[in-house]
Amino acid sequence: MSVTLILRYTYAMSLETSFAEVGPWAQEKLEKLAKYLRAYATILANQKEKGKFEGFVYVDAFAGAGRARVRDAAGSADAGSVLTGFDGLGGDDEARELLDGSPRIALRVEPAFTAYVFIEKSRNRITQLEKLRTEFHDRRITIQRGDCNQYLREELVKRVDWKRWRAVVFLDPFGMQVPWSTLHSLGATGGIEIILNLPIGMALQRLLKRTGTFTDEEKSRLDRYFGDSEWFPLLYEEGTDLFGERRVAKQETAERRLLDWYRERLKRAFGSVSEAYLVTNTKGAHLYHLVWAGRNQTGLKIANHVLTSGKKLRLR
Repeated sequence: MSVTLILRYTYAMSLETSFAEVGPWAQEKLEKLAKYLRAYATILANQKEKGKFEGFVYVDAFAGAGRARVRDAAGSADAGSVLTGFDGLGGDDEARELLDGSPRIALRVEPAFTAYVFIEKSRNRITQLEKLRTEFHDRRITIQRGDCNQYLREELVKRVDWKRWRAVVFLDPFGMQVPWSTLHSLGATGGIEIILNLPIGMALQRLLKRTGTFTDEEKSRLDRYFGDSEWFPLLYEEGTDLFGERRVAKQETAERRLLDWYRERLKRAFGSVSEAYLVTNTKGAHLYHLVWAGRNQTGLKIANHVLTSGKKLRLR
């Protein structure tokens, strides 16, 4: 094995132990998050002062290490990396910019949240998150290692009095790690808002094959993610070919139909849902959409203002 290959392999293995690598488009996503959190914290701090609530919490379901390395445009992610979370091999590790991730952005928001919960699977990234306790010593920080779905459903949803508390949960997965059951349970509390990275872009579209043929395992996975099997007749139409054989084809407007349908489901679960903000890579390919959902109408107005400014939604 050549020295170059060894170095590339070593770097790939180190991704798990240090900072994740993100595309340059991550900056705009984080700017949207910061704008919403500032408005949210201002309103909730005022309501807390008036005695309407005991407190308000920021929950980061995929917290990472607190910082990420920004890939240059030449290293733009493909659909597979967006879906699996492995971003491939980059260039010189020192040459890439370090970007503050969502935990640091939330911790810097003023007025401060009553508490912060950072959830992360990686032991090494947990180690990086622990350093935030020293840097932000005046913040009340909980760091939870493990699967976010279990924590959100079993701890956050069930062990908090949502008549007296409020929370915003940032769900920024690399793919289909957040099944519908988790979102439904969050919406049922009445006190939780979410900002969701919805991967209805080239990653999920690649999984949704044009032929409409799926293994039982693939279909079960998609059913769990979407919450039921309604996605199939929504996206595929059946007919016959010239020889009278059954034919299943993916609709040309699949992305638009899927986004509208999923937003409607979020609206039923949470009460309100924002417009979707489309995030593209440097080549203009659709990666994912940012969507807000919650019960508060002021939150809806703010989310729509934040998410729709700067870019119009363009869907195939």
